[in-house]
Amino acid sequence: MAIRFREDPKSDEVDVLDNGLKIVKRQPALGEAHNHTSKTVFSDEPVRKLGTKGHWFELRVDDFLGGFLNICAIGFTATDPSTLCEDETPLPPRACEIPRTYLVGYTGCVCWDGQRVELENDPIAERLTPFSMFTLGVLLTPAGHLQVIINRSLAISVDPVEHELPPIPADEPLYAVVDLWGGMKRAVVMSSLPPSQEELDKAAELEKGQEASASPEPGAAPESAAAGADAATPAAEGDAAAAGATAAAEGGGAATAAPSSARGGEIAP
Repeated sequence: MAIRFREDPKSDEVDVLDNGLKIVKRQPALGEAHNHTSKTVFSDEPVRKLGTKGHWFELRVDDFLGGFLNICAIGFTATDPSTLCEDETPLPPRACEIPRTYLVGYTGCVCWDGQRVELENDPIAERLTPFSMFTLGVLLTPAGHLQVIINRSLAISVDPVEHELPPIPADEPLYAVVDLWGGMKRAVVMSSLPPSQEELDKAAELEKGQEASASPEPGAAPESAAAGADAATPAAEGDAAAAGATAAAEGGGAATAAPSSARGGEIAP
């Protein structure tokens, strides 16, 4: 059974649509300060544990801006979201500031109940293809590992023991958390099961094959080829920027992403 997002509490900058199955980040008004306001949404009910597979939910990200420093942060919280609106205090600007919350994302880090672990690479942004939708799943395994799975392929598995972090309280109700602080603009809840180990192994083998085919053979590449690539770069970037502008103007369902060279936007934690 798929999760549904709740209307309250949630960020005022994110709309929950289609009976809780879609989240859409609003475009801030010109001159409006939005760097210090929440962009967080929560599941309406605790994420159901799928037997021996663990806690799982998955989104399809239909629209994102790749030019931002990050895409989002995603994970679980053991804090009941309903307790966050009892005194009408606004949600904190970042979901990682909520007690007992466990996230992967922002600018390549793990946020673990107030502790932060920096990662060598951004496990989400580095796997995305500009102008392409992608699926984004989160699994808390029975062993207590927090895994992020992109397009049914394992992006990262966080072992709290390895990082000297406390375990996620899997025996308590855990709610899904998505902080749209970054490039994510629109996402839809998927009704799915976590990929099997066989599916993950096949995905890993395919990735290795793609990396091998993309790697140059031993020996330096011809200088003429490198020169041609350098000469083509500005035009390619211009085409990509034009394509992104066209997609944004049309406002369609296809995913949009700015060229990676145009990094900017919100300042992530």
